[in-house]
Amino acid sequence: MTVCSFPAPRTPGGRLVSAQRTEPKTLNWAVAADSGSRDVVRCLMADLIHINRQSMATEPALAKSWKVSRDGLHWEIQLRQGIKFSDGHPFDADDVVFTFHAILDEQVHSPQRTLLMMDGKPIAVRKLDTYRVAFDLPGPYSVPDRLFDGVFILPRHKLEAAWKQGKLADAWPLTVAASQIAGLGPFRLKEYLAGQRITLERNPYYWKVDRAGTQLPYLSELVFVFAGSEDNQMLRFQAGESDIINRVGARNFAILEKDRDRRGYQLADAGSSLEYSFLLFNLAGPPSRPRRPWPPARHSCAARASGRPFPPPSTATPSSAWFISDGPCPWPGPCRPATRPGSIPPSRRPHVPSNGRASCSPPTASNGAARAP
Repeated sequence: MTVCSFPAPRTPGGRLVSAQRTEPKTLNWAVAADSGSRDVVRCLMADLIHINRQSMATEPALAKSWKVSRDGLHWEIQLRQGIKFSDGHPFDADDVVFTFHAILDEQVHSPQRTLLMMDGKPIAVRKLDTYRVAFDLPGPYSVPDRLFDGVFILPRHKLEAAWKQGKLADAWPLTVAASQIAGLGPFRLKEYLAGQRITLERNPYYWKVDRAGTQLPYLSELVFVFAGSEDNQMLRFQAGESDIINRVGARNFAILEKDRDRRGYQLADAGSSLEYSFLLFNLAGPPSRPRRPWPPARHSCAARASGRPFPPPSTATPSSAWFISDGPCPWPGPCRPATRPGSIPPSRRPHVPSNGRASCSPPTASNGAARAP
């Protein structure tokens, strides 16, 4: 859940403060694995093809267009021309090839590497010309366009030397000078104060514009303050020290909902998020206790009134606006509606076919939003 008390700007200028629970560990997307780092880095970087999180449609980003072979294994991407990094350096195909080669390098130990591997084989990347890049997939992939979403393009002119020296993983720590980091996102680094905040400023070379032709972003500054916990996030937000808090739990969301009229912000349930949640089982146990086999989690279709979650294959729970239910549950065992009557608005409840089975979907965190009128 996300709460915002800052009106959406329509003219350039302004400062937005976001209260984060954790301090980022790095500004280097190649090795960033924590949410604190990713929240900041995604404001500094841009990808080739982007998935719109509202419509779930595939949209061109740094890639202007692309062609795909009939078997889906060969991609040719045409890059936008005239784009510059936040330091003014031109962007071209060399940066794309460098990024994928660096991420696929086993010595870098990038957490993104496995996303670009299929059956143990990497995606092949090569430059066709200054603004065209070819990708060859080692095997079929159901949604190949999503491979490019979230793969942020790194500046070769800033990081190639570190990569060749085997030091790419150490590049761009939080203490890096602002002049040494460059990206293609809407903001660039301005200042970092350990334990307090990190400030980003508007990227003067950002390539996106609105419908009226005004260069984006509208904001002049984006500030991440480090709260340390969800309760501290709440305190800062209620005291007016921040404009946005994210990943708010149900308890605190209920508190904010009661106070929304007096505070002047609005809250809206946006359904389930598309973030991953992991459930780990400790199968070892103490030696003195006999081990009992756990049933496969994916076969435990616990869609009962107790509120236990649905399993795959759908990408969203019934509370999500994107939930799709068009057939029986694919897993053995009884399937019933996921929640008690009344817990989900009728228009968003799962459809239960005549056979009494409901389509299943994985557990994901609830996501909400609020904004000032």
